[in-house]
Amino acid sequence: LPALPRLAAQGDVEAMALARRADLAADRLELDALAQSYGLTERTRAISLLEVTGVANRVRTAEGDKASPRGVEAAVEIPIFDFGAARSARAREVYMGAVNRLLESAVNARSEAREAYVTWRARRDIAVAYQARVLPLRKVVTDEALLRYNGMLADPTDLLTEARATVAARVAAIRARREALLAHVDLQAALTGGGASAAAPDSAAGLATPAPAAAH
Repeated sequence: LPALPRLAAQGDVEAMALARRADLAADRLELDALAQSYGLTERTRAISLLEVTGVANRVRTAEGDKASPRGVEAAVEIPIFDFGAARSARAREVYMGAVNRLLESAVNARSEAREAYVTWRARRDIAVAYQARVLPLRKVVTDEALLRYNGMLADPTDLLTEARATVAARVAAIRARREALLAHVDLQAALTGGGASAAAPDSAAGLATPAPAAAH
């Protein structure tokens, strides 16, 4: 299996979802079409999806708060136009209704991205724990069992039991890595269009079924 991708900050993931999601891009195109159909040209201000949905777009430094260098602010702005006294109430209601739908979609997109990120990070932590802690400890135990067997302090049954436990730990580590990679695929889907792949039916069991080790 390939190496696990690097982690990103949760705020960066949510901001990327707001900038990349195809459904949000379609909603923004709908706003542009409405503005053109009603002849709205005098833009008075813009609403940032990053600020409305609670994604920080500023970083705190020693000199004070500064704009974040993520560079996605322009891609997630909602233009607000001057409807003027001559504009119909219908135009205002239709356009602002589309704005509210876009804001709702943005909140949902951010929630999906956050949920996918939390799942991905949890499964990645499990996979890393297997590689960094469980497997090295299993190797130490197996080597100790082999030394005891070579010194005629243990019978072959003990050695085979430890070998079986080590193999089971390696299988669990592979399953944990697989689940982490699938969670990363789901995260990428949440960043572009939503949806998630179906989890394997034995995924939960594969992460928590260590073989019994022999007592020492």
